[in-house]
Amino acid sequence: MPDADGRVAAATAGWLRQARWFGDKHHEPASSRLTVLENILLAAGDTPAGNLRLLVLAIEPAVGAGSRYIVPVRCLEQPDGSVLTTDAATDPAFAHWLLALLAAEGSVPGREGRLCGRRTAAATRAGVWPPGSTLQVNPLGGDASNTSCAVTSPGESPVVLKLLRRFRSGIQPEVEMGLFLEHEGWPGAPPLLGWLEYQPADGVEQAGVLATVHAGLTETESLWAVLRSTAEEGTAVHQDQREMAAGLGRLTAELHTTLARQPTHPAFEPLKPTAAAVATLVTGMVEHATAVLSELAAVKTAGSLQSRLDRVAAHRLNLLERLQSLQAAPLTAPFIRVHGDYHLGQVLWQRPTRRLWVIDFEGEPSRTLEQRREKTSVFKDLAGVCRSFDYLARTVSRVPGASTVDAAELSRIFLQAYEQTAAGQCFWPTDPDEVQRLLAAFTLDKAIYELAYELHNRPDWLEVPLAAVERLLDAGEER
Repeated sequence: MPDADGRVAAATAGWLRQARWFGDKHHEPASSRLTVLENILLAAGDTPAGNLRLLVLAIEPAVGAGSRYIVPVRCLEQPDGSVLTTDAATDPAFAHWLLALLAAEGSVPGREGRLCGRRTAAATRAGVWPPGSTLQVNPLGGDASNTSCAVTSPGESPVVLKLLRRFRSGIQPEVEMGLFLEHEGWPGAPPLLGWLEYQPADGVEQAGVLATVHAGLTETESLWAVLRSTAEEGTAVHQDQREMAAGLGRLTAELHTTLARQPTHPAFEPLKPTAAAVATLVTGMVEHATAVLSELAAVKTAGSLQSRLDRVAAHRLNLLERLQSLQAAPLTAPFIRVHGDYHLGQVLWQRPTRRLWVIDFEGEPSRTLEQRREKTSVFKDLAGVCRSFDYLARTVSRVPGASTVDAAELSRIFLQAYEQTAAGQCFWPTDPDEVQRLLAAFTLDKAIYELAYELHNRPDWLEVPLAAVERLLDAGEER
């Protein structure tokens, strides 16, 4: 069709900004600034040829570097010659095409590169390839930067397909971590079965991962959903909450122990925290906090929230000094690879076995692949869980009749179980003062990250991380 890219761009720009995973909402994705880098025919099936396509779209902002997005679409010709596009990420035909490509380890050429299917040894052992002819696709969650779906077929094991909406070239932590944990035989995560890769043709840019496929689990919910639903029902679940928090602490320590197990593996070798390494860590925290707090200072809202924002902005130097306190004394516990985006939504609870599973190892989507692969303190993950308990408590507190969730107690139980399991491992500090400095700095860093996230995506939730920052300020004033 003539000017196919222009018509596809115009049709897609109309709904792209409303997509939850679209991270450039502050840039209007007008079709004039949306470039179709790839427009690859995936499968015709029993629909008109050219109906199902995979797009690589470039968004060019007025200032700064652009972003690239992965968007599978159905394209429908209209009587007036225009094109209607709809997101096909949850379309069974797209799932079937992707799984079949991975099963065959095949490739599909594009004009700028090539799509390649990769599969792991775990896929053969799981017996899920090739996919059946009838697939059922169910979206998982609605508040994510990517699109995940449970894919089932009669008589076959379920799989989870995750489409990584932002294209970034380079080593994807989700794949790297999955392969490593499989090699080490760690049983706490669903096995990685394969991934979809895009290889640019010019040979200058590295290949990048577009989608991953993991083994699916039956009768599971996220730990967040389990704890939230039982509390909102008013059920007396405090003992269950404690047991789950302790179990999560032990599981997390086992994960970190596995990630630190290979002292000669370049990507996973524990790293002694030299003064230079700590300075780099603190500099990153301070620069990020400075940018977020400056943006927060420009926010104008109504009521008491404004005075609270003004107070945080006024104590900007105080907060930055809290982060810089990590350098007050040398750190002794080595940095290792960690999950990187760890919270209650990244852990599954399997009801029949009462077992916990860790998922989603891609790291924080807003950070570069290089940043996500950096070795750091395990307290990055620990602070993430503690902050997640706080989010849970505040979410439940808004529901009339719900039972109370004690975030402080659950954090204490989680950390205690973690320490008991991790004691003696290289990554756990022997000095209690070092433990407290690391926990305080990473908790503040996480809360500031949440401030930016809520400001850009869910302004109604800004109060939750704001309250955490205020508590840290109050605790400092009491000392």
